[in-house]
Amino acid sequence: MSDWQDLWVDTEIDPPDIDIGALRRKSEDFEKVIQRRNWIEVGAGIFVMVAFGGFAVFTPDRVEGLGNGLVALAALFVTFAIVIRGSLGPVQADPTAQTAAYLDAHRAELRHQIRLLRWVPLWYLAPFIPGVLTIAFARYGLGAMSALYIGVFAVFFGGLAWVNRRGAQKLQEQLDGLQNGREGEDS
Repeated sequence: MSDWQDLWVDTEIDPPDIDIGALRRKSEDFEKVIQRRNWIEVGAGIFVMVAFGGFAVFTPDRVEGLGNGLVALAALFVTFAIVIRGSLGPVQADPTAQTAAYLDAHRAELRHQIRLLRWVPLWYLAPFIPGVLTIAFARYGLGAMSALYIGVFAVFFGGLAWVNRRGAQKLQEQLDGLQNGREGEDS
């Protein structure tokens, strides 16, 4: 064999040191955070559905009632999306799995949550926009108060989008750490 082939064949690559116990604890903590977040979101969704559903029924102005109904429907949609898609990814990390399989499953969970957080403006915030706009125009017409009402919601929605984008960045950093051989390290 040539020197290059000898070097290739004779070179041993040490796998990265993995503290599987630390990784499992981190994964379990991550799962608890996701479950707690989902319970809070479902509770908030139910509250919004009931409150705005009630406003839709009892508001004397039909257009404003329609806006309230649209907000209640948006909350229903978002709540179902959280229940269906917001849990951990399709492959949950099995603590009894081999290290490589466990690590792959944990990475898949991180990627799933990163995608959800990055797309919050589309699946979480956008459904509320028609209802908010309808309420604003029903209450205030096309005047300055309507612009202020919409502006307040725009700032609030922008803040929610930013917080979720930041959360996605932090999870991406964790995922990058797993892919660069720093498994189980605290970040």
